[in-house]
Amino acid sequence: MAPLGIITIQGIKKTRKDKPEPEMHKPVKIKKEWDQLILKWVEINWMGIRTGKSNKILPKNTFLEYTNKHEQKYTEKEYNIIYKSAIITKCIDKNNKILAEQKKAIEIINNYIRRKNENK
Repeated sequence: MAPLGIITIQGIKKTRKDKPEPEMHKPVKIKKEWDQLILKWVEINWMGIRTGKSNKILPKNTFLEYTNKHEQKYTEKEYNIIYKSAIITKCIDKNNKILAEQKKAIEIINNYIRRKNENK
């Protein structure tokens, strides 16, 4: 026989009634508005033109770090879609040089992405 101090009896665990039950459905993903993504992408990248310090857009990593620390986060996929659209529509060239005015670039990229999504 074992001494009484070593033997322990496991009791039934009681569940707390005030603990919320886990949800059975997945949360719905809220899709970001492309208009806002494009607007912010252009505003941030055209900052060098407005300040007179640069005529090129920010490097991808710099842009993603900046937006991550500030008001809006971009996924790499979102960034790449807008970036490629800006090149195709000739708002920027392949060397990241800005070719279009800010307001015009927002309008052109926005129209291009909308048409592309409608054709899918």
